[in-house]
Amino acid sequence: MKRLFSGFVEGLRLINLCLFSMLLSPAALAANCSQLESLNWLLGDWQQSSDKLIISEHWQQTSPMTFEGLGVSERRPAPTQIAAKNSDNPTQNTTSANTESLRLVQMSNEIFFIAKVASNPLPVAFKLTQCANKMAVFENPHHDFPQTLSYQLIHSPQGDKQLKVKVFAANNSGFEINFSAIEPYP
Repeated sequence: MKRLFSGFVEGLRLINLCLFSMLLSPAALAANCSQLESLNWLLGDWQQSSDKLIISEHWQQTSPMTFEGLGVSERRPAPTQIAAKNSDNPTQNTTSANTESLRLVQMSNEIFFIAKVASNPLPVAFKLTQCANKMAVFENPHHDFPQTLSYQLIHSPQGDKQLKVKVFAANNSGFEINFSAIEPYP
């Protein structure tokens, strides 16, 4: 009887281990974000600005199955270049911009992040692999760089919305962008 009970307990442990590992699988972590509307927190205008660079992303919903985005990186000119330009026109105080066409698409109960950048002749797709609590991770292990894009919405103690974006390779090298929400113009 003791051996039978011991076998039963061991079987329960094995079942619990299997269930726990299924819960941690990428498919299970993304399961609560199989609908694009669960990523509505990404919509809007986001910007990070420094002395040398302005980076922005704009996201809008174009259909129930599609969000379209635009990423823009602008290098600011040196102060001597700014003085030589017309200071009444702020658009002249930045140099040319690099742009990325971005898209989130829901297909067959999965979500994909698609980016078209100047350095690639074709768009690159990243599959949503993790999603929870205003955080989404997209991965493409076959892409040269990046392999992973991570978006996380954070509320500051002052109530400001911030979007932390991590762009990195399989070896965790990469960079992070800390966007602040830009309020829409009246």
